[in-house]
Amino acid sequence: GEGLPGGGEGAAGRGEGALAEAEIVIRRPDGSRCQVISNARPLFDSKGVLVGAVDAMIEVTQTRHAVAARLQRVEVLERALDTSRLALWDLDIPEARIQFSEGWSQMLGGAWLRTATGLVVFAALVPEEDRDRLIAAMTVANNSADASFSIDQRVRRNDGEEIWIQCEGKVVERDD
Repeated sequence: GEGLPGGGEGAAGRGEGALAEAEIVIRRPDGSRCQVISNARPLFDSKGVLVGAVDAMIEVTQTRHAVAARLQRVEVLERALDTSRLALWDLDIPEARIQFSEGWSQMLGGAWLRTATGLVVFAALVPEEDRDRLIAAMTVANNSADASFSIDQRVRRNDGEEIWIQCEGKVVERDD
């Protein structure tokens, strides 16, 4: 490795002593605390004796608080969806795929889990007379400034029973 002042050489140059990243809490002089990611490396002299260390730290306090707040909001929304018997869906038109929240599989009589399927498979769950209205409503939404729709339609559950649902959608991204 490169020589250091006093004849030492860095551990990274010799491939020894590097510590893995560690997240630690530091107390500031004002008594407040902050979270940092620390990546310390020891420094050795030419005889292999530890003479110091180099440490790079990145403060992540705000990031950790933001992540915790977001996780809490997600948990509240998931509880709201669960208790309200709602299901969310996301349609990717170019890929012809539709993703559903956990409530969808439960609504159809299945377990509480996220699902994704092809658009053709989803369309097969909708009776033909409702399918035509659904496609028409989605097409109008895709081509209008309002970009939203709402219709009542039927879907076929896993046990074959048809149930009525209110389907609402809004275009959130378009190819320009």
